[in-house]
Amino acid sequence: MNNGNLLITHNKNSYEITVSGRANFEYGVPLRTFAKNIDHHPITKLSINLADCLGMDSTFMGVLTMLALKLKKINTTIEILNASEQNRELLHTLGIDKLFAFSSKKQQDTELKPVQIEQADNQQLDTAETVVEAHDTLMQSDEDNVKKFEQVTKFARQDAERLKKEENNNE
Repeated sequence: MNNGNLLITHNKNSYEITVSGRANFEYGVPLRTFAKNIDHHPITKLSINLADCLGMDSTFMGVLTMLALKLKKINTTIEILNASEQNRELLHTLGIDKLFAFSSKKQQDTELKPVQIEQADNQQLDTAETVVEAHDTLMQSDEDNVKKFEQVTKFARQDAERLKKEENNNE
């Protein structure tokens, strides 16, 4: 799956997510879809390559947290490759760096194939729901995040509800 500068690939049970540029809420939407459907993919290893990642917003980091927590339940490690000091500090600031193993190496499997991820019909609603779920996850994973994100979550939840009502009215 290639969405701008987010590429999700696999070979058998090994997956790699390659992030380029600034990882923001737009990257979070397909990553959340992947996380929700991970049960349909037998997975033994997930690597997230941040070598070309210039920074991450809270929504993207919240979706990474969702993915890490889901994989932890099935005893699959999630490894972050080549994270800059800035990106490591961002993860540390939110108290979620403990969910990941960090490494500085290249992915060795050259036979990776793109993962196909279907986009939602209502992309605005999908984005709003991603923002809510990502920030809820961040608040649940570290209590210091509650004060940081409770207002963001409140407004995003209101936006998602408004979009749901509009969608229902248009049917």
